[in-house]
Amino acid sequence: MGSDKTMCWNGWLHLLLLNSLLIITTAGFRLVKFDVPRFAVLGSDVTLICQFDLGGDRLYSVKWYKEHVEFYRYIPSGWPMMQTAYQIEGATVDLARSDDQRLHLRNIILSSEGNYRCEVSIEAPSFQTFTKTGVMQVI
Repeated sequence: MGSDKTMCWNGWLHLLLLNSLLIITTAGFRLVKFDVPRFAVLGSDVTLICQFDLGGDRLYSVKWYKEHVEFYRYIPSGWPMMQTAYQIEGATVDLARSDDQRLHLRNIILSSEGNYRCEVSIEAPSFQTFTKTGVMQVI
């Protein structure tokens, strides 16, 4: 059996390699495209885009917020996959045309105007999250 110093060094080396692997696994998680239309025509439909590359990780959730209030949630794990839209004035979600990377809003009204934020999180062990915000005006 090795000395205490060798065992301690091997333990630190193992921990360092494990941390390096965690960094490598999450390094690919990135935002590819984000689009909240700057202007939307009253009465029209719009599609918000929050496209990402998981870089080999698994998606935990995608959430959309309007003025800091969550109104859409997509969680692919479990069965069945959960896709939920919450009632909020000005943000009528078309669930059939929405998914993890696109959010379709129907019948834009004046109160649809505001800040929209996408929040994407990956699974354990890191639960790394990124957010991006855009502003939409109604004309």
